[in-house]
Amino acid sequence: MSTIQKQNTDLNNEKIENVRIGYQVATNLWSSRAAELWSQFSALVTANSIVLAATTLAINSPNPPQILSIGMPIVGLILCTLWFFIHSRGAGYTYYWALCARELEEKHLSESLNMISRGGSLSRGKEIDFEFKNSTIPFRMRLMGRMIRVESLAYLVIAVFSAMYLGLLFGL
Repeated sequence: MSTIQKQNTDLNNEKIENVRIGYQVATNLWSSRAAELWSQFSALVTANSIVLAATTLAINSPNPPQILSIGMPIVGLILCTLWFFIHSRGAGYTYYWALCARELEEKHLSESLNMISRGGSLSRGKEIDFEFKNSTIPFRMRLMGRMIRVESLAYLVIAVFSAMYLGLLFGL
């Protein structure tokens, strides 16, 4: 092997290793960001539940202090607004890392490693095949799994809490 061929091989090996490391970093960041996103979501559901419970207790007391019956729903609405922005930003980064991993997978890795690419096809309703030694199993995500994105449901939960605070604020 000539010196030039060896240098090219070394460069190709280095590039492949860099792609593998980049792919691993992207998938790790995607996974950890998704876990952090749902941890934040859970914490904010809890915080909103506490504010909502305190508000309803204050309003249903015999002589509710006006500062509580008006202030608590306003605090809840502020909390929901912050929650919306925190979740939106977190979901954006989660999606970003997923796309980074998918791009590296599609551009640089072999077709035998296409989990994320196939996941995109699966979420759009396409059938994918799992190939085993003695069989192939087709798989398609069920309609209910494709119809509503989890992120949309998260925003629906935020909207429901906001609506409850507005209802309490305006006595609906």
